[in-house]
Amino acid sequence: MKSNISTNLMVHHINAKEGNYRKLVHDFYYGNYFSLLGFPTLVACIVELMPKIGIYGFYRILAAAKVEKNINSKLILGEIKDATLRELSRLPSQQQKTVWEQAKKIAPPGRKYPTAKLVKDLVDSWLIKAEQKAQHSSYREVSSFDFF
Repeated sequence: MKSNISTNLMVHHINAKEGNYRKLVHDFYYGNYFSLLGFPTLVACIVELMPKIGIYGFYRILAAAKVEKNINSKLILGEIKDATLRELSRLPSQQQKTVWEQAKKIAPPGRKYPTAKLVKDLVDSWLIKAEQKAQHSSYREVSSFDFF
């Protein structure tokens, strides 16, 4: 059972970015905690209670939490740096897993997780290849018409 006190404490930790605030944002969003606090919408709650983070910041943190959960459900939310997860969020969910596994394989030895730069380079490469593939298939469709 959610209590108003624990919900207010959750908001405090999110605002201060204390503890595992990414998990708190994830739980706040999926648990509809804003309604317990008497707000009609999540946006209204963020605007009033989390102005420092703001709507954009809240959704950035939530996007990172979703990616982290997607790439490995056994991870504790908050272990991987936000910057790394933001890079992966540019990809469809299945490709996030693929690129993450590839990044872990080529990460420098001694690092627990790949760097944001390494992940960014892999994501950029994947996006370029996907765009080229889309252009090529589009070209084949047009060129296969009989114009005469």
